[in-house]
Amino acid sequence: TFPFTIGGTASRNFSSTNRVVINDNSSASPYPATISVINVGGTVTKVTATISNLSHTFPGDIDMLLVGPNGEKVMLMSDAGSTSAQHNPISNVTLTFDAAAAAAISAPGPLVSGTYRPANYAGLGSADSFPPPAPPIPYTNTDLSVFNGASPNGVWSLYVVDDSSTDAGSFTGWSLSIQTSDPVVAPANLILSAAGAPN
Repeated sequence: TFPFTIGGTASRNFSSTNRVVINDNSSASPYPATISVINVGGTVTKVTATISNLSHTFPGDIDMLLVGPNGEKVMLMSDAGSTSAQHNPISNVTLTFDAAAAAAISAPGPLVSGTYRPANYAGLGSADSFPPPAPPIPYTNTDLSVFNGASPNGVWSLYVVDDSSTDAGSFTGWSLSIQTSDPVVAPANLILSAAGAPN
């Protein structure tokens, strides 16, 4: 006899309050920003990521890549929130990325605090560039469910770059909400039998 969870357990939150500076036309500092997750049982059933108090003079320059402990990667945002005609600078905007959100983060913007699906408007393949130690291209995935079924334990990395000159920004920290479910790890046998008889 052994216990196991059907469905998901309550979400657990992990955060970093270290300020991240988005340097002009360069990698952010620190690069990557990291969160360590330890002693969480089961496997991932849902991950959401939150960027706190994001400020930038041209948010369309921002590229953000979330990489899990096992190497799975999701482009949270790329080329969102600005156009050449409308720069839409932002100040202290908090963005939560959730695969179940009603709408994707906006391409033209302006960006406001809220919950959005990740989106990459730079195109596919090599349109974005993250220098090492970020994983190599492609950065085509924008679906957070790629983390489902994996262990949550280890170092989660957030790679942020500014991909054009003139503008810069920062955010005050970031966090992860991770929901897990316990797998059935013990052998189990189930036999069903039925018999029918006339009235």
